[in-house]
Amino acid sequence: MPLTGIATPHPSDVSVTPASADLGHVVFAGVRTRRFTVTNSGGTPVTITGVTRTGSRTYTVIEADDECANETLGEGESCTFRVRFQAPASTAGAKNATIHVTGDFDEILVPLTATAEPFKAKVDAFVTSKADKPSKYIGVGVFCTSSCWQQQAERTVGRGATFTYRVRVRNSGNGVDDIRVRLYQTNSKSSIRKVEVLRNGNQDVTSRVTNGSYVARDVNPGAEIYFWGRVSVAAHAPSDRVNTILISGQSTRTPKVKDVVRTKTTVR
Repeated sequence: MPLTGIATPHPSDVSVTPASADLGHVVFAGVRTRRFTVTNSGGTPVTITGVTRTGSRTYTVIEADDECANETLGEGESCTFRVRFQAPASTAGAKNATIHVTGDFDEILVPLTATAEPFKAKVDAFVTSKADKPSKYIGVGVFCTSSCWQQQAERTVGRGATFTYRVRVRNSGNGVDDIRVRLYQTNSKSSIRKVEVLRNGNQDVTSRVTNGSYVARDVNPGAEIYFWGRVSVAAHAPSDRVNTILISGQSTRTPKVKDVVRTKTTVR
């Protein structure tokens, strides 16, 4: 009994994991990425000719992380690509796109969604004339755009003495911010020999802080900038003279907000 038959390869079976993605809520200028895996579970090798996007331009297929373009996958083999979402600066709301995976197989569509949140700036500055402990700081959670008694640290200092105030400026907003720090000296400047502002305790940024050009870049939500304000009293300063220094932290992005603390140094 002669028998004949024709062997045919198992058809290709290509899939993308995950089959869809919700990248969640992302604040203005924030970035979120997601990696996807393309797998050939069939018995026929397949060649991927492209991984492209349609829809919102807030999504990008990251070329440097795309292992799949022009890749041939045998049975059980896989490759990966990564998609980047950046929340826009001007428009909030849902952003949708579709990833197209094409080759010598049926085109695969991967729907994407994310929600762009508007940026909400919030700067919280607080100060202490005592030890660097959380319980010693004045003004945590108090917001003043000008001179504010609830955010004042004060000290009586003898002639010729030097005293250090500690200031922290926190990004209490919901996104990455560039925070500008400025310093204003008021009252009895003649009784003060020198005012220094030290970043992290040793980097002298006095000249930049005084003229308002010092900006701490890319401060994450919840992160803090830490300063020392060092005040040196003149050797011949009259008694009971008072010097006040205002230090402000200000968001540089819209809407701009600021918080001000002050130090009060009295000559003994």
